Amino acid sequence: MRGQPLPRVFIVYEHKLFKDILANVLGQESIVGAAERVAGPFEATIEAIRSIGPDVVILEVEADGNNAWRILLASGEARRVVVLDMDKGLIHEYAMRTSAIRTIEELSALIGTT
Repeated sequence: MRGQPLPRVFIVYEHKLFKDILANVLGQESIVGAAERVAGPFEATIEAIRSIGPDVVILEVEADGNNAWRILLASGEARRVVVLDMDKGLIHEYAMRTSAIRTIEELSALIGTT
């Protein structure tokens, strides 16, 4: 990633080891915030994400529980949310983008129906 700005990453985890591994792999300077997923309301975590405005939020699969969509929709800042399952080697990526369209043809092309 030489020459490119580092992505600003917020991590939501259930196991501290998950956060530590990501911080080591991504580089501590890329991590702008982290929150441990605990039982109870998730609003404080969403508010932290909203206030920091990271480029991407990475959730440990055990910490997800349908929170990826809530983060994406509620934060408005995190344009990409990734749910990472290290055990299975899988990611589920959710992304939001805004595109201007002027015609039905542009809409059709954007959603891939043409």
